[in-house]
Amino acid sequence: MNIYLIQRGKIRSYEEETKKGIDKILSFDYMGYSEFEWGALPDSLKRIRKRLADYNIRDYDIQGLIVTAFATDEIHSILSSWLNKLSKGKVMLKAPSYFKIDPIGQHTRDTDFWWSIDQDFFVWVKNESFQNRFLSEISHVDKKEVERFSLKRLKNFFVNFFKK
Repeated sequence: MNIYLIQRGKIRSYEEETKKGIDKILSFDYMGYSEFEWGALPDSLKRIRKRLADYNIRDYDIQGLIVTAFATDEIHSILSSWLNKLSKGKVMLKAPSYFKIDPIGQHTRDTDFWWSIDQDFFVWVKNESFQNRFLSEISHVDKKEVERFSLKRLKNFFVNFFKK
């Protein structure tokens, strides 16, 4: 299993919740690569929501930092090892993850949320309040939100538009 595309993000506070959908609870970093654009996030979210019953939450202790992961059992089976390697800079990704931990188990960056858009899982620095908001939002299927940025939908629109 190749985990290569990790979207970095920050958990929004309640005061910042002015947006809709998953953007209401998360702020995403600009990654600077085309692989992260053209509907990659909505496509991953759509795949996750289709298999929502296969997902569960587990906590991991990574060098003293407790992180929570929302993933399938298949991903969970390799996640502890992978996160430990990631925290030590021993994993090659398309863009930096900023998943760094200092010697006393503190996360060293503002980034506190990571989304694998190629293997469809989420990891965040343990935060019970956020976890409840996340579970509520991830289980809410708003088809307009998911399809809004879908490149396939845009392509179909233009194909049908020029047929007329």
